[in-house]
Amino acid sequence: MDDAKSEMMVTKYASEGEKADGLNLVASKSSISNGHNIGIAHTRWATHGGKTDANAHPHTDSSGKIALVHNGTLNNANELRRELQGRGHKFSSETDTEVIAKLIGEIYEMQSE
Repeated sequence: MDDAKSEMMVTKYASEGEKADGLNLVASKSSISNGHNIGIAHTRWATHGGKTDANAHPHTDSSGKIALVHNGTLNNANELRRELQGRGHKFSSETDTEVIAKLIGEIYEMQSE
């Protein structure tokens, strides 16, 4: 992604009830995703946090340059979240995936310096 020319757009919706209709919701509710040529879909089973739009994947790092979808469980997510918050990271979800995204972004930024 060329920082000078484009910005990553993240549009996400949690499926409603027992349905797995997240892609249909993005298609019907979001005009900002029109014309984009890359998409990531994820069926959320809500192991960390409820099944909400805020908890839907993908999640981004603090710079907004890295987006992550992951399937699995990060067992020490709460401990890492507290450490990252102590270093200034802000969270918008209850998910372990957002913790991973913030951690990857932090390491990427340190490596780039």
